Amino acid sequence: MTKHEFISQLRARERQFNRRAFRGCTLLALWLIGVAVVDYLQQHGELNLAGSPDLRREVAAAGFIAVFFIFVLILAMTKQGLQCPHCRKQLVAVAARIAVATGNCGFCGEKVYD
Repeated sequence: MTKHEFISQLRARERQFNRRAFRGCTLLALWLIGVAVVDYLQQHGELNLAGSPDLRREVAAAGFIAVFFIFVLILAMTKQGLQCPHCRKQLVAVAARIAVATGNCGFCGEKVYD
């Protein structure tokens, strides 16, 4: 693998992570807005839905889904970088920058790319 291929793979993984982070934050924001709207409508007596008298349960379920999505996002963040071909450790953040600058793994010191 060349230096340019290594950098392009790092950038592709970063873009993928950023998309996941955006989706997670959007889901969390929508959940918070939903909680606020349901609370406002229930306090002012304007929430009259025939099929769902207690909407808090559905909003709570959506919140659990949002928390689960954020948990998956955190797990994906640990798998974001590329692996060193020698020691198999993740090259993320500072370790990735060291690998790009020197061509060597920041953990074992072996060559990462040609």
